[in-house]
Amino acid sequence: MENYPGPKKQNNKIRKSIFVVSIVSIYSSLLSTTNIKSFMHEFLEINNNWWYKKYHKNLKKRYWTFTIALSLFLQRDGGKIVETGCQRHKDDWGGGCSTTIFGDFCKHYNKQLVTIDNNPENLEVAKNETKEFADHIKYIFSESVEYLKRNSGFIDLLYLDSMDCKENPVDDNTEPQTHALNEFKAVEGKLHDESIVLIDDNLFANGGKTKLLKEYLIQKGWTMLMDYKQSLWIKK
Repeated sequence: MENYPGPKKQNNKIRKSIFVVSIVSIYSSLLSTTNIKSFMHEFLEINNNWWYKKYHKNLKKRYWTFTIALSLFLQRDGGKIVETGCQRHKDDWGGGCSTTIFGDFCKHYNKQLVTIDNNPENLEVAKNETKEFADHIKYIFSESVEYLKRNSGFIDLLYLDSMDCKENPVDDNTEPQTHALNEFKAVEGKLHDESIVLIDDNLFANGGKTKLLKEYLIQKGWTMLMDYKQSLWIKK
């Protein structure tokens, strides 16, 4: 397992060891159906794991947060993933290739992905890169906050990555930080007790994309499971 640096100092309420996270978030609750047990065994068995073999090398620092989030999603019998900001380039591993990853996962386990982007060119790239998973993906051309406000239905896994974030410590990331917070607030009422929230562009010196939303999640009683390249949260 890669080293997990984490911030040097974290609020006691949200400090978690990656080893505790691995045990608690993946194995803690009883698996209620045969299908879930089968899915989890296949997904977590490292020696016979399609996910690990296909994505571990390319995802790098994002591998563990994606893995824990999707493991929880299966364990909780989730059905729908909503992603804001789709994949913009072929083999865009620096950006996470999230639409490809989620699409592949949804096809593998018969789940559904909704991906939202306000740039038609980005959506065309995402469609071309995920053709083999298209039956499990709904591509939405819209501004994310507006779409999230007007569309009903519970969300099992929310992935926020819709606005570019600058990494230079002197750069101001107020706009993407505010946008991520507004996305969450727009959909907050559609998140249930077992919903999972994953936010990209985390642990930048200037606060990254996650700064304001993490403060809000703490106020609302959510629990951070892992804080690395991405920030992973659950309600219960």
